[in-house]
Amino acid sequence: MKNLKAPLIVFFSIINFCIFSQDRNPNREKIKELKIAYLTEKLDLNVNEAKLFWPIYNNYNATLLKIRKEGNFNIRKKIIEAGGLDDVTNEDAEKLIEEKLQLEKNITEERQRFIKHLNNFLTFNKILKFQIAEKDFGKKLLAKFKKGKNLNK
Repeated sequence: MKNLKAPLIVFFSIINFCIFSQDRNPNREKIKELKIAYLTEKLDLNVNEAKLFWPIYNNYNATLLKIRKEGNFNIRKKIIEAGGLDDVTNEDAEKLIEEKLQLEKNITEERQRFIKHLNNFLTFNKILKFQIAEKDFGKKLLAKFKKGKNLNK
């Protein structure tokens, strides 16, 4: 159990930070605006593609957020009910890891549905560009925060 303690503490701390920082972050709308601008530029969507893409993308993001929040909330709740991470039994830790793996599976399935929807009007090349651009945006955003820069710059 001691071998699992440190990684589990880090894991659930990161999850907790991600969930609660999204709802309380005053820069959330600014990040969303920057992401839309970045993706629009990188994808070079025409007017018809953009009309179809953004509603599907917004729904996809909302669904992912819901899946993550509910899954991570349930995991956190079980840890709290056990009396804290130090009091989680090995058997319960195994169940929590299984729940986390199921959560990741649900996210993957949602991503697959999203790609299938996109492929109705975008080529796989543009879908791949989107995936890379979305990942790059996240890296650039993280780098900007690490440098302590304001989002408005």
